Amino acid sequence: MMLFKKTSGKRRTRTSALLLMLLVSVLATSQVVKLGPANSLWLLFFPRAVVETPPTITFQSPTNRTYDSNHVWLNFTIVKPESWFGVAINIYPSNCVYVNITSLSYTIDGNVSESIQFRDFNASLVEEYPDRSLNFSTKLKLPDGPHNLTVNLQCDSYYVETFDRPYLSNTQMNFTSDVVYFNVAASTASAPTMLVMVSTASIAAIGIGVLFYFKKRKR
Repeated sequence: MMLFKKTSGKRRTRTSALLLMLLVSVLATSQVVKLGPANSLWLLFFPRAVVETPPTITFQSPTNRTYDSNHVWLNFTIVKPESWFGVAINIYPSNCVYVNITSLSYTIDGNVSESIQFRDFNASLVEEYPDRSLNFSTKLKLPDGPHNLTVNLQCDSYYVETFDRPYLSNTQMNFTSDVVYFNVAASTASAPTMLVMVSTASIAAIGIGVLFYFKKRKR
């Protein structure tokens, strides 16, 4: 009886060892699209579900004010949350990128969006020093009147569904910034300059007339 139990325990141990070796072998040989390292054991550090935390989008310009020019700078910063990254222990480079921004655009007054060219992490999802924030700047040409603007992001969230399926899955997500409201009044701003020019011309004409009058009286 004791002999039977001992033999059964050895078989279970051997079976577990074989299963563990098989899992390691699968992990070590699996191929993942868009990834650099050949050894994919680091996939164990990826999350098991979609990362849905939105980024922080901060506008430096435009802001809620009136601009006296039809050319307005669009300056904004995207700050990625900590949940978009992870550290793979004993693997170099050690930082895993869980979320990759694939496209970026802005929309003015609800019209067709304009794309912004940039590169996030297109080659690899393992980086030594991944970018935690991105700064953008472009000049907008706008007519007079009230305007509103939003920035739109499209991202891929990467995760490993289960331990027995060691492949990266990805889900596409969309994020939109808060709406920025502002006003452009370039023609109104140029009116005082024209008024000053007219006033100066009038004063000059009056001065010439006065001088001509006094000269005529002296004669």
